[in-house]
Amino acid sequence: RQAARVEGLTAAPQTVSAVTAPIHFHFALSGTATTVLTLAGSGGASAMARIALGVLPAGEQDVTWDGTDGNGGFLPSGSYTASVSTVDIQGNAGRAMLGQPLTLDARRIVVSLTRQEMTIYDGPTILRHTLITSGGPETQTPVGTFQVIASYSPYIMRSPWPKASRLWYPDSPVSYAILFKDGGYFLHDAPWRVVYGPGSNAVDGIPGGNTTGTHGCVNVPLAD
Repeated sequence: RQAARVEGLTAAPQTVSAVTAPIHFHFALSGTATTVLTLAGSGGASAMARIALGVLPAGEQDVTWDGTDGNGGFLPSGSYTASVSTVDIQGNAGRAMLGQPLTLDARRIVVSLTRQEMTIYDGPTILRHTLITSGGPETQTPVGTFQVIASYSPYIMRSPWPKASRLWYPDSPVSYAILFKDGGYFLHDAPWRVVYGPGSNAVDGIPGGNTTGTHGCVNVPLAD
């Protein structure tokens, strides 16, 4: 018997952020087989991730990869080669290599609203950790997975509420602002604040208070 062949192996996109857009591997199997996706450093390093895809039937396949090692841990940013290997019920083995290396961007910012802290990662490595201040009780920071839409330096935070509203605040200059959600949701420094962390978002207020929450943004110390 012949091994189940892997035919037409492609990947899209070739460059991807693991956090927001997984890579799709497309290929066809000539027969039913237990299939494994393997990722290795493009410099000839040993395999860094082996992802069991289970027993796949003959025919067209679409498999996604989220930049992890198969156990939930992110691989570091870099260039990777990919291959798909098969073993059928008779023990016959087959393998196909992806023609071009992949570029993985595993950088991500993780904000915990419960702990009022922010951790910046590249793959499994922590690059930075700091306390933050998020939205107040009535103007909470949105929950979810987002990507950077735009970055500004400097920037002026301008109130979307009219001056008659109790949520209005005066123009507030900041050094850095990273827009992560339409509607004015930013990560930004807050020169009016010296207190961060749990309790610093306890009540609603305007810029200038140390225990007033933001209007949905995430305040970050300038050094971070």
